[in-house]
Order: sequence, then structure tokens, then C-alpha cells
Amino acid sequence: MNSPEKVRRRLTKELRYAQLLDCAVSVAANKGLGQLVHADVAEEAGVVAPTVFRYFPSRRALVRGVVDEVGRFYREQSDHFHLNPARPRQALREHLEAFSHSIDTHSEYAAVWLQWGASVQNDCGIWDMFREHNDYLIKTLSRTIRKAQPEARRKDVTMSKIRARSLIGAAFAITMLKFSDAPEDAISRLITIALDDPVL
Repeated sequence: MNSPEKVRRRLTKELRYAQLLDCAVSVAANKGLGQLVHADVAEEAGVVAPTVFRYFPSRRALVRGVVDEVGRFYREQSDHFHLNPARPRQALREHLEAFSHSIDTHSEYAAVWLQWGASVQNDCGIWDMFREHNDYLIKTLSRTIRKAQPEARRKDVTMSKIRARSLIGAAFAITMLKFSDAPEDAISRLITIALDDPVL
């Protein structure tokens, strides 16, 4: 009979990386990005610490790997709704609703995202990464917002970016409501209020 260690060794490099990254996201969600260390990831994955160091050679690489994965998840979610929306206003609502649902299915990602968005101390350079990530979302949302506006207002890029930032703020509020076990109707009302603007 094969031992668990022998079974683990059969993972390809890609699968091992994915496993360790998933464990790192879990540790960061539960202990905090500031407390993320290789030993805890190794314990979560059931491997020895040098295995984690093989894929993430420093704490900086480990922390940045986690936030990069979380950012990838939310950017892909955004792209799904905004690359070429036929009904831009509906796309904005469906995106916020999908984001809310994803907190149930990917709560650890949401927990890391909340921490990431407050990492102004720029530990391991992750605040700089968050600003780049946020700029991408603002640009994406802003484009859809302009499409939802009357023709005369579509050139107002400044206002569309302000509205995009407001919707991202609503996403933070949705996350906090979810983690506070708020009823779904409260979250639905928040989404309606976030979208209830004459420019949309």
C-alpha cells in the first residue's frame, strides 16, 4: 500500500503548485496575510516546509502569490460580465450579484480580498499590487457604466470612474454584510441602492 507521502510525490509540478497556493489562500484567510508563513502552509498541505519553499522561495513570493491568485479570480469574474455587454446596466447588476454569491462559494478569497484592500503598509509590495488590480476593475467597470449612460454623457470618463469606485465600495459593503450573516434581502437592497443612480 502506498504511503500518503508517496502519493503526494506523484503530483505534477503544476498540481503541487496549485495545491500549495490553495492552502496558502486558506491560511491567509484564517490567520491573516501578515501572519502568512511557509510552515503553516506546509502543515495545511501535509508536506514539509522545504516543499513550500521550493515553489515560493521567500515570504514575499508567498504573500504576493496569494494576492495575485485572489486578484486573478476577481478580474476573471469581472471580465465575464464586462468584456462586451449587450445590456450594460444589467451586466453591472449581474456582476454585483455574482460577486455576492461568490462570497458563499469562495469565502476565503473574499476574506483575503478584504485584507488586501486594507494593506496600505505595503507589506511585500501588495498595496502596489492592489492599486494595479483596482485600476483594472475601475477601467473595466467604467467602460460598462459609460455604455449604460445616455449618449450625451458617455464622454464623461471622470464621472464613470467615480461611479466605478462607488460600485467597488459597494462590493466591500456586501462582503462585510455577508460575513456578518446579514439576510439576503438586505444585500439585495444594497445592490439596488448602489445601482440607483441617474447616470446609470
